[in-house]
Amino acid sequence: MAEATPVATPFRIAVAGNPNAGKTTLFNALTGLRQKVANYPGVTVDVHQGTTTINGQPARLLDLPGAYSLSAQSPDEEVARDVLLGWQMGDDPPDAVLIVVDASHLDRNLYLATQILELGHPAVIALTMIDLLADRGAELNLAALEEDLGTRVIAVNCRSGVGLDELRTALAHAQPARRRIALRPPVEAAVDRLAAAVETHGARSADRSFGIALRLLSAATGTHDARRHYGPGLAAAVEAERAALTAEGIAWQGFEASARYAWLRRLMAEVLPADSGGQVRTRSDRLDRWLTHRVWGPVFFLLVMAVVFQGIYAW
Repeated sequence: MAEATPVATPFRIAVAGNPNAGKTTLFNALTGLRQKVANYPGVTVDVHQGTTTINGQPARLLDLPGAYSLSAQSPDEEVARDVLLGWQMGDDPPDAVLIVVDASHLDRNLYLATQILELGHPAVIALTMIDLLADRGAELNLAALEEDLGTRVIAVNCRSGVGLDELRTALAHAQPARRRIALRPPVEAAVDRLAAAVETHGARSADRSFGIALRLLSAATGTHDARRHYGPGLAAAVEAERAALTAEGIAWQGFEASARYAWLRRLMAEVLPADSGGQVRTRSDRLDRWLTHRVWGPVFFLLVMAVVFQGIYAW
């Protein structure tokens, strides 16, 4: 009897990004109707899965729940974090990550994007809402953004299909980013020591060890996560590094956020005009500016209440 030909495992791509960044719209554009809803063991958060073709080969896309940071604060963010860090029970880490970034809130979205890039996955950034930049007259320096992040950045428009073919090609040739956050020397040394310990305690990829070590050192749940996924030896190492930083007057709870925001401020000054600050003011933003004004806001509120009162009791 002839041996059965083994079936190739589809290329697995995690689609990650902030809530309302256009992630699900892009996921739908890439997969069409070839998708389903699934749950991971032990969680009730829905994860959409779909199929597409990348470079002529089948690929499976996972639309992860929206997250603002890998320091998870909700069940949705925990699922996204665990998939990206390879902590999800019964599932391997993705082969690549498609990071969806809202160009109109670039600085906010790049916080999560840079955290994901530091995990060492082959990655591509899809830039959505680029039309809002054009409406404002702002011009994003894509070449500088790619250089600073160390990965491909592709502007897409899901309605017109612009950029989707280029995105598929980029995903087929995605490479890990070679950039990482600049940390103070004592902190960087602590992360490097933990990264070596992560590899020793069973991380399946040395490329991800820096990002995992940074998460364990800086997240409030880091000690618990280390014990759960790598054992008590690594949990003790996390506690020891935190104690050493505290002894040097460095708060382990806040060093990542301050360093990352400082890096992003420098990056935004280079890739967008200084007056945009990385956030485009839409019509809704301008309206909010008036409605929340400390003088005109109460005036608008009283006018609305007067209309409501009239509608209920006089008309």
